[in-house]
Amino acid sequence: MGECGGDFFAVDVSLFSFGFSLGPGVHPPGITLGKLESLVKNFVSEASLWMPDSLVVSAWTEHAPFGFWLMDVLRPRVFVELGTHHGFSYFVFCQAIKELQTKTRAAAVDTWKGDEQAGTYGEEVFEEVQRYNDWHFSDFSELFRSTF
Repeated sequence: MGECGGDFFAVDVSLFSFGFSLGPGVHPPGITLGKLESLVKNFVSEASLWMPDSLVVSAWTEHAPFGFWLMDVLRPRVFVELGTHHGFSYFVFCQAIKELQTKTRAAAVDTWKGDEQAGTYGEEVFEEVQRYNDWHFSDFSELFRSTF
């Protein structure tokens, strides 16, 4: 499952890889490869390996496994995302809610006009997010056009 090469531990879990470095010659006291693998197993579930149904350009794309895992572990009654843009991360969470059948209520809050960080964009972005949400998640998900 993983390799321990002195200062670096890396794990390849199908769709994503991660690792950490403690710096040259620094080793965590009492941490063995087995203990590190155990820690990693606690942060990976079957849901972590799902493929997102909605694929749009997003800085959040590589974090989809984390989103699926988070919903699997926490199973909240209410989920709110502040700042949704094209909806990639929001739809990852909604896909998890639906597939895990958690009965979670979900809400996305955004102006869908853009901002300094994302730039401005037209009404078509909101329309596409709304269309996808209505088609796939309308029984538990709502979109709110507002600042936050």
